[in-house]
Amino acid sequence: MRLRIKTIEFAANKTIIDGVAEIGNLKGIWKSDLLPVVNREYFAELTITGYYEKISKNDEYSGMKVNSDNGIVHFDGYCEDIDEEVYYIRLDTDWLEMIDVENDTKIEKGDFVSFSAKYDDILVFPYELR
Repeated sequence: MRLRIKTIEFAANKTIIDGVAEIGNLKGIWKSDLLPVVNREYFAELTITGYYEKISKNDEYSGMKVNSDNGIVHFDGYCEDIDEEVYYIRLDTDWLEMIDVENDTKIEKGDFVSFSAKYDDILVFPYELR
């Protein structure tokens, strides 16, 4: 995913970024030895370590989007594939997120889905600078 940094905060030995991707706003914990730079664009991958709202099926497709609100980041996407342990959720053309399969969730390949996570459960790993 491409991510442009809007703001940077430092708290409790963490670097907290607020940025914008092509499909919306994202807030998370920066995981790199290099400090992020405001208004700079990065390619990044996420690791989501916990969920505020577990993955659920959407009856209506509202488009792929991500939005940060009060420290909660909301994701909407498309379930592109499933294996025994992971849902592959397409959030954007170059953004495929892997979400742990939950036994009580009835998500199928081709479903539109939503899930949410607290920003401090979202780890942002930059892998190429622009």
